[in-house]
Amino acid sequence: MIQAVTFDLGDTLIDYGPMDYSPMMHYGVRCAHEYLEALGDVAVPPAGRFSRRLCRAVRHTWYRGKLLLEDRNVETAMARALGGMGVVLGEERRREFVRRFFTALARLNRPASGAAETLRGLADRGLQLAIISNTVLPPWLLDESLDEVDLLGFFPQRFYSCDLGCKKPGRRIFAMAVEALGVEPREVMHVGDRRLTDVWGARRAGLTTCLKIGHRSYPLPPVRPDFRIHGLAELPPVIDRLNGVT
Repeated sequence: MIQAVTFDLGDTLIDYGPMDYSPMMHYGVRCAHEYLEALGDVAVPPAGRFSRRLCRAVRHTWYRGKLLLEDRNVETAMARALGGMGVVLGEERRREFVRRFFTALARLNRPASGAAETLRGLADRGLQLAIISNTVLPPWLLDESLDEVDLLGFFPQRFYSCDLGCKKPGRRIFAMAVEALGVEPREVMHVGDRRLTDVWGARRAGLTTCLKIGHRSYPLPPVRPDFRIHGLAELPPVIDRLNGVT
């Protein structure tokens, strides 16, 4: 019997869609540089040097996460790059700097179709809900994104890889979520859009798996989800059938 549902974040709950990262990053650099200039009491590095140092820090963090089973918080790397240029920001200013850098991503922030209605229906059924997400973005920024689309309140427990030192498809992050939820692995359904991290990873950890078909659901023949859906609205009936609800 399913007692809890865990969700991937990007392109499962939040529908970012295909992204062209290079222009998004360059736009973010410009917004962040303009923010420093507007502060008026910061020695702002030249635009070219600023762009090279910041983009290098972000790309290194991003690609490191892709190659290793560990994500690091990109905010830390950005603060280190700024410090190397003689710019030190307090927490409030640093967070606003990060927001400005990810302006282009924030503009894509929209809930997946039927997300709120589906989550409300699952919560009404007494199911626990949680998020398990691979990310280098700071958890507070992801929480703000969820709050902006009125989804944060559904998820009292959120497991972000850069905050935990482990990531999907490793078993550990799933095990941490299962333990926190106080249920058995077989009583948890994990929903995500990637066959490797969401389906294979969750299955290895003993969870029931559901693939939300999307633009990143590349074929991976040996990896077969227990269930497939094209939209979140299809999820409650799947769980009802599993739980013998008629």
